[in-house]
Amino acid sequence: MGLLSVLVFARQIMAILLAVRDRKRRRAITVLVLPLCVLSLAWMLYGLRRGHSDVVVIALLGEMFIVAAIDFWFNGWERTLALRVTCAGLITWGAVFPSSLLVERFWPHIPPGSEIWNVPKFCVAVGMILIVLEEDARSARRLTEEYRITFETNPHPLWILDTQTLGFLAVNHAALYKHGYTRDEFLSLKLPDIIDASLVPDVLKEVASPVPTPNRASRHIRKDGSIMPMDITPHDVVFQGRPARFILGIDVSEREELRQQAFHYSRHDILTGLPNRLLFEEQLKDRVTRAVNKNEKLLILCMDLDRFQRINDTYGTQVGDECLKQIANLVSSKAGPMDLVARTAGDEFTLVLTELRSAVPAKRLLAELRDALRESVQMRNIKVQLSFSAGLASCPNDGVAAGSLWRSAENALSQARAAGVGQTVWTSPELRSITEQQVELEAYMRIQLEKRGFHLAYQPLYGMDGSVQRLEALLRLNRSGGGPISPSQFIPVAEEAGLIVPIGDWVIEEACRQFRVWQDEGVRPVPIALNVSGLQLMQKGFAERVIATLLRFDISPEWIELEVTESTAMLNLIGVSG
Repeated sequence: MGLLSVLVFARQIMAILLAVRDRKRRRAITVLVLPLCVLSLAWMLYGLRRGHSDVVVIALLGEMFIVAAIDFWFNGWERTLALRVTCAGLITWGAVFPSSLLVERFWPHIPPGSEIWNVPKFCVAVGMILIVLEEDARSARRLTEEYRITFETNPHPLWILDTQTLGFLAVNHAALYKHGYTRDEFLSLKLPDIIDASLVPDVLKEVASPVPTPNRASRHIRKDGSIMPMDITPHDVVFQGRPARFILGIDVSEREELRQQAFHYSRHDILTGLPNRLLFEEQLKDRVTRAVNKNEKLLILCMDLDRFQRINDTYGTQVGDECLKQIANLVSSKAGPMDLVARTAGDEFTLVLTELRSAVPAKRLLAELRDALRESVQMRNIKVQLSFSAGLASCPNDGVAAGSLWRSAENALSQARAAGVGQTVWTSPELRSITEQQVELEAYMRIQLEKRGFHLAYQPLYGMDGSVQRLEALLRLNRSGGGPISPSQFIPVAEEAGLIVPIGDWVIEEACRQFRVWQDEGVRPVPIALNVSGLQLMQKGFAERVIATLLRFDISPEWIELEVTESTAMLNLIGVSG
């Protein structure tokens, strides 16, 4: 009994120390638990002295349940009905143990019923269940609130769509702001009300589809009627007990605007805003087709400023650019509503005059432009007098194919420039014949490039001792019936047609192949000089292709020399000569 007393005393001292240690954090617990522990200790020691060990167990159990109730109450939880029921049950359960002893001692004739133990148990059980339910409810409310805050404050438009009625069940602030509606207005709309009418059938099919398509492009209609391009990502959800679709929309107006700007600048001259060659060619085909169908005349006028480079050299490119802008405005002001004006080269402009009955309007336009430029162009206190050369071709007199007509007008312009300053040349039968020959030659070269009809002739260059010091590879092309075609004929056409790059790549490939054959046959190696077009040099990856070709044929770079020669074709770009 002495050992049990020591253990009981030690246990209570430890409980008292724990209560005292915790008094700064939870003072109320210490105030209540400390007296309870002292009282319980006195009771247990009394029981031990009387030889009633069961009193120790009862006192200890009572203390444990009451301390648990005190800890629950002051643990910082919300004092809800569930907490009150639980704490009351624990205190009652703890009080049952000493109460049973008191009843047994003072009222022994009253039998203790087993139901007295079930009451606190029931209270504690009910309280615990209520705590769990309340915690679940709080968690659900907290989660719902988090979702609500995330949904409402998301910077991207969000809405929930009823897939059956196509009505909106919920919408966040970003969607309201982007579309320009109030919440009540938006929730009263249907999905087709905010979609571009042309997309509604596809959108309805998408909504009916069991598998939503992510990142789908769409066009929404704002309240003011303006279009808003959006990327749509839908997800199937259950909202308020019904099948719905949660939709994220991303406003891509800036991206679309940049894309449209990039598309615009790819087809327009940045300096003057006029169509460039790419767009002009498309528009010219349309105008020629229209003129042929309506049995009208159409005239193409190519004009090139005479000695314009001197202005850039004398006054600088800023003055030159301003000059080009003023000329573009001047030419545009002379054009009719259905006419075309384009900047087709550095200082070259092309006009298409439509709905003509004769050539008189074209002659009048030429005279007006010459008079306007002769009076000088004023820029930054600088007066610049300009003149231009012009070449003209008409439809249907000079043909009904847009490409041939344009080429005829440019050939006429070349003749005008060659004739001197300020000249005008109308397309003649001779010029039309040259144009047709160039078209045929271009088609023939394309076929020969595929059939490898080109060949290289190697011209040796001798040293003073009579030995071959190097070879120059010269590109050659024969006619289908025999006889060579002069490089001065086919090289400019190749440059204008964009064939000079693949032809130049073939020249390097063929020269390296032949050098390897000679090496394998034991011929003394000498460098081979190749003429390379400036267009080829400007192609991305040119150096890498040359290196790859040398490695493939196992040739040291010192044996292949690349020479760039000047060509007058293709806007004075550097080209290949033979």
